[in-house]
Amino acid sequence: MRTSIIRLTSACLPALLLAGCGPEHPAPSPPPPPKVAPLVAPAPIPTDWRDRDLTPGEWRWQADSAASTASFGLVGQAPRFTLRCDLARHVVRLSWLTRGGDAAMSAAPPAPHLERQMTIKTTSATEQRLGLVDTQGASFDVVMAATDSLLDRIVHSQGRFMLEVDGGGWLILPLAGDVARAVEDCRI
Repeated sequence: MRTSIIRLTSACLPALLLAGCGPEHPAPSPPPPPKVAPLVAPAPIPTDWRDRDLTPGEWRWQADSAASTASFGLVGQAPRFTLRCDLARHVVRLSWLTRGGDAAMSAAPPAPHLERQMTIKTTSATEQRLGLVDTQGASFDVVMAATDSLLDRIVHSQGRFMLEVDGGGWLILPLAGDVARAVEDCRI
């Protein structure tokens, strides 16, 4: 029996040695590079202001013995826009607040009482009002009588209204009850 194991081993040994001498297996090819998504150009700004995105922020209303104010801006930050009713004088002041980095309004260097046009667009009308940049360049203000029909057009605009300043930028603001309340408080 021992002889048959030796014969079997001596017969298989050369075959086993030759099996290990064959060509090497090629290394696996590297995985293909990941596909990179093509760069997509940003969507163009719609020409109709009603199709543009709203300016980010929320409305807040507050009142005291002198004024009823609707303010718009990001929570926890200074407002970007206010609609303030002076209760004693029955006038409404629209203020685009530029202090704090509204780059669009800060494009032109502030000058004392620089006059500019503000265009106010609602879904029913587009009107312009002359306003002033304050002496510190912190806001651009338009003042109008509480009975001005433009205020009604703002309050009844369909979901939004737009403010645009010559030489500056624009805001597209959603409508909220806070705006109507400030206007109505001024008419009492």
